[in-house]
Amino acid sequence: MASLNPPSPSVLRRKPSSRRRAPSHLPPPQETHEIALSAIRNLLKSRTCYDAFPISFRLIILDTKLNVKKALQCLLLNSVVSAPLWNSEKSEFAGMLTVLDIIHLIQYYYRTASYELAATDVETLRLEALRGIEKELGVAQPPLLRKHPMSSLYEAAQVLIQTHARRLPLLDYDTETGHEVIVSTLTQYRLLKFISINCNKEIQQLHLPLRKLGIGTYVQYSANQVPEGTNPYHPIATASMNTTVFDVVHMFSERAISAVPIIDEDGIVVNLYETVDVITLVRLGAYQSLDLKISEALNQRSPDFPGVVICNASDSLGTLLQLIKKRRVHRLVVVEGEEEERRGGKKGRLLGIITLSDVLRYVIGVEPQLPGENQDLPPKTEWLNMGFWKDTEVFPEACKALALRLIQAAGLREGDKVLDVGHGSGESLILLLSDPSTPRPSSITGITSLPVHHRRSLARIEKLNPTTKGIETTLHLGDAVYKPGETSKHPLSPENSSTFNVILALDCAYHFQTRRDFLRQALEHLAPGGRIGLADICFDGAALRMSSLTRSILRMIPKENMVSMEDYAKSMEGMGYVDVRLEDISSNVFPRFTSFLKTRGVFWTLIACMISLYWQNGGARFVLCIISTCSITMSAIQSIHISDFQERSEPKPHTVYRIQVQANVRSWSMWRRYSEFDDLHTELTKVTGSPPPHPLPLKHKFSVFRSHSDPKLLEERKSGLEAYLRAIISSKEDTWRETFAFKEFLGVPVGRQAGIVGGPPTHFTSASWLDEHQELQNRLRDVRADINKREALSDQGDVNASHKSNVSAKQKLAGVLSRIGNLGRGLQELAMGGMTEGELQRRTDMVARLQDDCEKLGKMVTMARQQTRGDVGSFATNVASSSDREALMGPSAFTRVTRVFGKPQETEETRPLDNHGLFSLQQTQMQQQDDQLSQLTTILRRQRQLGEAIGAEIASQIEMLDDLDNEVDRVGGKLSTTQKQLNRLG
Repeated sequence: MASLNPPSPSVLRRKPSSRRRAPSHLPPPQETHEIALSAIRNLLKSRTCYDAFPISFRLIILDTKLNVKKALQCLLLNSVVSAPLWNSEKSEFAGMLTVLDIIHLIQYYYRTASYELAATDVETLRLEALRGIEKELGVAQPPLLRKHPMSSLYEAAQVLIQTHARRLPLLDYDTETGHEVIVSTLTQYRLLKFISINCNKEIQQLHLPLRKLGIGTYVQYSANQVPEGTNPYHPIATASMNTTVFDVVHMFSERAISAVPIIDEDGIVVNLYETVDVITLVRLGAYQSLDLKISEALNQRSPDFPGVVICNASDSLGTLLQLIKKRRVHRLVVVEGEEEERRGGKKGRLLGIITLSDVLRYVIGVEPQLPGENQDLPPKTEWLNMGFWKDTEVFPEACKALALRLIQAAGLREGDKVLDVGHGSGESLILLLSDPSTPRPSSITGITSLPVHHRRSLARIEKLNPTTKGIETTLHLGDAVYKPGETSKHPLSPENSSTFNVILALDCAYHFQTRRDFLRQALEHLAPGGRIGLADICFDGAALRMSSLTRSILRMIPKENMVSMEDYAKSMEGMGYVDVRLEDISSNVFPRFTSFLKTRGVFWTLIACMISLYWQNGGARFVLCIISTCSITMSAIQSIHISDFQERSEPKPHTVYRIQVQANVRSWSMWRRYSEFDDLHTELTKVTGSPPPHPLPLKHKFSVFRSHSDPKLLEERKSGLEAYLRAIISSKEDTWRETFAFKEFLGVPVGRQAGIVGGPPTHFTSASWLDEHQELQNRLRDVRADINKREALSDQGDVNASHKSNVSAKQKLAGVLSRIGNLGRGLQELAMGGMTEGELQRRTDMVARLQDDCEKLGKMVTMARQQTRGDVGSFATNVASSSDREALMGPSAFTRVTRVFGKPQETEETRPLDNHGLFSLQQTQMQQQDDQLSQLTTILRRQRQLGEAIGAEIASQIEMLDDLDNEVDRVGGKLSTTQKQLNRLG
């Protein structure tokens, strides 16, 4: 057995000195211990699960259609004891295959089948049938836990503790397909090893004993105080060498433990039987050989078994973490040591057991209970929604899952302006501001109706300090629906010119007075192409009468908001919304939420009964509703005019003009002041090189003193500004109206400015940098695929097709090379933004590997080209064809560069185009040529860098050779001198 602290040799102790010692200036042990724990927790809050990944790792994923025997062989061959499951039919994560599933399988066959039937059945039994076996055994099915790789390690640790799980799958989402992507699995051991490696200084301060800290499970009675008829090792499950394997397997399943200490008659620990040992029995086909004694089963254990790690109760937490840093440890058996032996105990007697769960629970500082288990305590969360309970049993996790599902369904994009209605105490705001799995909006506006929630949200947002992240945050106290007479600062006020790309209403819209008014007002402030996401309640059409009756009794939902799903969709389409989508998620909301409420006490049980009445008898349906507005192009604008103007006093007295824009599908209004018109005019003149067709009305002399009190002057200016805008809209030339500045001025969604649309990103966040890196890796795979295709075609003798594949590979490779430079520059920006040194080094290595791959692929493409020329026999026969040049450089307009007189010849591409279309086509072709030239420049620059590097290396080698020559000459001179001296002596 391995000991946590090896015995030290006996030493002579000197007598204690009688001299007085100086007072110690060190902090008390308990204080330094707590400071070290706090530092470790802060580190985990600042690091993501991605940071805990090893540089290189292997991930085994099993399809649920795979049979159990093959899956088990896969685990054994790869030396792992668990693996994520994937449902290929639904393209989604399906849970984890663990040793506990194998134990349940053994129990099932042992009780219900003969050995022959079990051996036959296991050959065809699929992994997807294991959940049915667990249901027949009456054991609880494990929840589908998951976390995003960019979530903090502290959050992941809390999930592991609260759910008693030993591993946590990390899942991302493919933005193109919408499917889940299994990235990795975070285990308790990996998390604790991350702490032991990165917190060496703090670990040295964790010097308090394990038992004093309450880490682990210990026997209730000492050896000489055990009452008669009582298990002396309670509450620890134990076994002897004569215990049958089935009895131990039953302990695993019943107590949800992973190991049982094996003791002798005196309680001395002699071995340990683990759940992993069960896999050995299954591998040997011992489905029914569970009557074996533990001693016989241990003889079949792999010789690679590392042994049992033991420790004493007086060992420190820091020593334990240092051990985890050096070797793989999953549990430690606590035995009595010399101190207990002096008090009448026996050295080596079982005293307790410490698992990684115990260590992690103490380090994180979270109690292992779900919200709702203790009826005397409120839930430790400020979420205020019913939650999405599909993959969790924890209330805060369910609430967060519902919010994330709504955000994802609403299609939140980087840089969007967001309005969060009914945000409560601010949990959804914090999610938008800090959760790594959500895109970063450019601004967030919040509305809540309760003052206590408003104050709490302000305090929490201020603590986050979102302005440092470039996100403007504004919170408003009031109802979600604007009422005439309220302040113009309300986000949905007609006087407010703000527009939003995404509006979210999380589990609150059915309370509004009324929801229809809210949607009408939201439409006026939703940018063209914007989306509204609602987690809402509607009803079955046949159950509305019963719902009206319950409404009159319960008064929970206003009558106007009680509509069927069909009427719900029709009413929104009638307002002008498009693409209305409703998803019924009631089965993943109501059942577990009501069960959770019933654990909270009498009052919450009454609320749960009301919700159940609505759902089961009233036909209530919890739905995710996503609605959109049409995207607006400048050609879709039918009219524009300035209807009126207003005097405003904040921040200082000024006049604003109301611009009303009418498009073919909707209309909206914007409030702009004269200074904004002046800025627009300056920008248009600067960008286009010429002023707009109508002059901007100038301010009259002394207008500063007259304009606020002279209606005639304001009317003249209003008419002039309206004529200015109409001239731009109606102009035959679209030079001014298609600019970024003009679209932004009118509130038309513009996304990124011209010049970067469709190209690679130039500014990165930490997450978008990784997305770009993944995209480049995918493109390199495409290059390899083209090279493989080229080789196959070459073997078939199709030289022309093989050459085309080679050209395609070269073209894609050039595009990758140009984008690798952006990736490097983005890494410099992230470094200036505060990215850690270790992460920067890791990403620098990732860029270097991409460059190496590009060089290797470039050599393969070039070598293949030379080989093709050699195979054909002569250079003249292998001249690139016109189709090859078109594949690489794009189609050319003419076959020869000759001068053409008269009217230009029409083509199929130019025939349907007018002058504007021809001009756009020419610009597109010129842009393509510029892009190709840029790619060629990048390749030449890279080749130049390679040449300079080779030249520098050659120069270095020459210099080394010169030094060697000088050294040879010097040694030769010394030898000559020595020879002369020898001759003299001789």
